[in-house]
Amino acid sequence: MNGQDVGALGNYSYMFVDRDPGSYKVNVELPLTLGSSWIDVTVRPGSVAYVSMGPRMRAAAAAAVGGLAGAVIEAAVADDGKSGPFSIKLLDQAAGAAMLQEIRQRPKSICPDPLAGGC
Repeated sequence: MNGQDVGALGNYSYMFVDRDPGSYKVNVELPLTLGSSWIDVTVRPGSVAYVSMGPRMRAAAAAAVGGLAGAVIEAAVADDGKSGPFSIKLLDQAAGAAMLQEIRQRPKSICPDPLAGGC
C-alpha cells in the first residue's frame, strides 16, 4: 500500500489495514510474474474501503495458451495497473461486507485460520 508491504494474503483470506483518510495505491506483487496489479483507493473519514483481489483470467489464459511469450505480449498490451496476474476491484460497502461475511463463514477445512496469514 503506497509502496509499503502490509502483509500477505492466501486463498480465501482477508486482512484489515487501518489507515487515516486519504488516497492510497493498493497493489499486489508476486515474485517472478510479469506486469503490475494496482488500484487507487480513497478512504473517507469514518468509512471502510473494501478491496477484492483474485486471479486475472485473461493473464492466466494468455500464459496457458502462449507460455512465456503469451504472458509477455498480454502484459504489454494490458492497461496500466491491470497488466499483472491479479484483478483488484473496489467494492461498495454492501458488497464488501457481504464478501467478508462469506469468507468468515467458510468451513475450517477450506481455510483453517484466515487471520493467521491465509490458507
